[in-house]
Order: sequence, then C-alpha cells, then structure tokens
Amino acid sequence: MKTPLIGITVDNLDTDRYVSNIAYSQGIAEAGGLPLLLPQDVELAASYVELCDGIVLTGGPDARLEGFGIARHPLSECIEPRRQVFEMALLDALAKKPERPVLGICLGMQLISLHAGGRMNQHLQDVLSAEIEEHQHNNRHRIVVDVLDSALLRTAGPSGKSMRAGGLTPEEARGLTSPAQEEESVEAGLGDTTQCNSDLRRLGGSLALPEEHRLGDVELSDQTVVSSHHQAVDDAGGLRVVARSPAGVIETVDDPARFFYLGVQWHPERGEGLFNRDLLRRFVDVCRS
Repeated sequence: MKTPLIGITVDNLDTDRYVSNIAYSQGIAEAGGLPLLLPQDVELAASYVELCDGIVLTGGPDARLEGFGIARHPLSECIEPRRQVFEMALLDALAKKPERPVLGICLGMQLISLHAGGRMNQHLQDVLSAEIEEHQHNNRHRIVVDVLDSALLRTAGPSGKSMRAGGLTPEEARGLTSPAQEEESVEAGLGDTTQCNSDLRRLGGSLALPEEHRLGDVELSDQTVVSSHHQAVDDAGGLRVVARSPAGVIETVDDPARFFYLGVQWHPERGEGLFNRDLLRRFVDVCRS
C-alpha cells in the first residue's frame, strides 16, 4: 500500500528558525502518511505541490491583513511576513493542481479563505461574550454541520472513488435523501435537532439523532472539537461554509469544485473522534488514492 507524502507548513520562532508542533507530523504519521516539513521558500512552492500527495496548512498566530486592504487590529499578533508570503504562493500553486488534497487547520483555514477572497473577524471578543471561551484555550465544543456532502466527511472508496464517511458516494447519497433533508443542519453530539430517515442516518445524519448513539464504532457523544483562536473567518469568499459553531462562528469551509480542499477552524491533531484524528485518517486515505 502506498504511503502518501504529506507536506506540512511550519511557523517561524524568529527570522532564522522554523518551528512545528509535533502533533501535526505525529498525527499524519499515525494516520498512515509520511510527513514532510516544508521550508518557506517561495521558489519551491510549485515543486512542493508536485512532490507531495497532499498539503496541510497548519495553525499559528494571526494572519496579516494589510495586504488585503484591511487595517490591523491592535490586539492582533501576526505571523512572520515570510510565512504568509510563502503560504499564499503555495496556495497559488495548489490552485493550478486542483486534484491535490489540501487541509487547512486553524490559521490554515483562515489563509485559504483569504486566498479565496474571504474576510476575517480580527477579534471574536468584539462580537461574542460568554460564547468566546469555547473557542479559546483548547476548549472542546460542538459544531453544526450544514453540508453533509462535503470534504469534511469524505473518504476514499474503492479505486480512489470519492465517498462519504458513511460509505456511499455523493451521487448515491443524493438518491437516498430529499432536497429538504439535504438542506437540514446536523448538530454533532446533540440529541434534540433534525429528525432524518434511516438512510440519512447511515450517511452520518445520525450525529443528531438520540436513538442512534454510534456511527460505526464512534460514540456520537464524543463528537466535539478543540479550538484555540481569537480570530475567525467572517466571510468565506469563493468557498462554501460547511459547518459553524453553535454561536455561529464559521468552523469549516471547502471548495466543492475540488476533490478535497477543506479548512477547519479547530485542531484535529489535538483530539480523537470523527472530526479529529479520524479526519486526519480520511485525509491521508484520500491522498493515497
């Protein structure tokens, strides 16, 4: 079985040292991938995209918005300029290779949203009060999934065929559910939301149903995510919003025109379950196909 090579972006401790949280490479390795840390050389961005089977854009401090015509918030702690220039060049190269799987984590999701013409909320405390705590200090919280047929629940089926985590292709799934059911939100881990039919439960809609406590071997009560951020995507630009927090913060974006182009605001490498380490495994499986 092929071991996919996964490029992982790095942060800057200062102007002459790279740093990377071990959990990123460890999570990819445990998921079956071969992690490769990517030095920030703009001239090599296209070569990295050609070399790697998938790319992970990692978390970090705040994005620099001056280049997008937006004044910096006084409480922003921005990434080193070289990193942002490099990652934008990497995203430019990835746009020319739309079949290459991409996973943006925290800051990585914010950068892919900015690259797609999105806008940022630079300080969540300005719009959230009591709810802000769930987005900071590695706290766990639920997410509300608005789009079931997305990269968030996508895995690789036989011969690399794109499938949902529930085991059906998107085309097969659309044949089992009505348009109204496809539009209904599914709140992960809660038991008092949308009622769906048994076919939708098989596709992952059981995340919202009290009578279904498991999805395969997964305890649905564990479907929380771990966040640590004070900025968030306010407008996803040309990307699609897939999930939000209960407070309305955008948690997931994707590009439905690309095979696997996904951004998540949380840190899947810091948790277990469907939206965490299992997500990394699905990403690596897709990169292998």
